[in-house]
Amino acid sequence: SINKCKHLHISNDLHEVAIYFLKGQVVENVETFCDLGVMIDNKLRFNRHILYFVARAHQRANIILRCFITRYVGVLMKAFNTYVLPLLNYCSPVWSPSYKCDVEIIEKVQRRFTKRLQGLCDLSYSERLNKLNIPTLELRRIHNDLCMCFKVLKGFTLDCLTNDFAFSNINTRGHSFKLVKEHSRINCRLFFFTNRVIDIWNSLPENVVTCN
Repeated sequence: SINKCKHLHISNDLHEVAIYFLKGQVVENVETFCDLGVMIDNKLRFNRHILYFVARAHQRANIILRCFITRYVGVLMKAFNTYVLPLLNYCSPVWSPSYKCDVEIIEKVQRRFTKRLQGLCDLSYSERLNKLNIPTLELRRIHNDLCMCFKVLKGFTLDCLTNDFAFSNINTRGHSFKLVKEHSRINCRLFFFTNRVIDIWNSLPENVVTCN
């Protein structure tokens, strides 16, 4: 289907964009494209993806609070975990933000929802999380990063990311599966999954990284 095909020119220099043809038709050039549910722009940033899915998450959270007759916290949190969290967790190793402003935008979804629960409006956000026994959304994304890193290194996924990791030859401290962090000149590489997860992975205890 030629009409569904788009051309995304990824570069810091966007002045000279090539024109591509498919069966005699010009392939439309776009600044943002959604591939497998993840929106990416022509500078390998995910700002629009974050804004789009945060807006949908707020909408679903508001619908839950309006449509549910019960005010029981356990039921409302189960609805939140079922209908809202999948929007904010889907493919997070791909688009997980590193800028504080983006982290706060995402965290605001859970912060607003928990504040409107019965008996929790006068508590701080950290107190509400402790009372509900749930982590922050940022901590969930870190957990997803570590799980994906574990799967890649243990061979539980495709081999396409294995070559992006290099084990360290220096094992003076910590566990024996430490990874080397590459020097990155541009942010899209610096904050990419295979670079972003290394510091946290290297800080894990030995019994975690060596388990089966």
